[in-house]
Amino acid sequence: MGLFGLGLPEVAVVLVAVAFVVGPETLGKMLRGSGEKASEFKEELKKVPIEFQKGLEEGEVNAKSRTAKQMEKIPATESEESQEQQKANKS
Repeated sequence: MGLFGLGLPEVAVVLVAVAFVVGPETLGKMLRGSGEKASEFKEELKKVPIEFQKGLEEGEVNAKSRTAKQMEKIPATESEESQEQQKANKS
């Protein structure tokens, strides 16, 4: 069984009948258009892994931000405090 319960010979007969009904000019335009759409589809398929990777990285960042702990402030040493005061006095 093939497409919609039709075998290969039946599908071939249908395609030949469509070719006769549509005509060579229209058939050429249809095939050209379907080829262009297929190439566009192929280009879009190339973007899928990139978008998937971006989504994965974004999910990892979100997961890390939810589990990250708040940083504690470390008290400044005397030398750091004196350096900060000297900078403030120069300004």
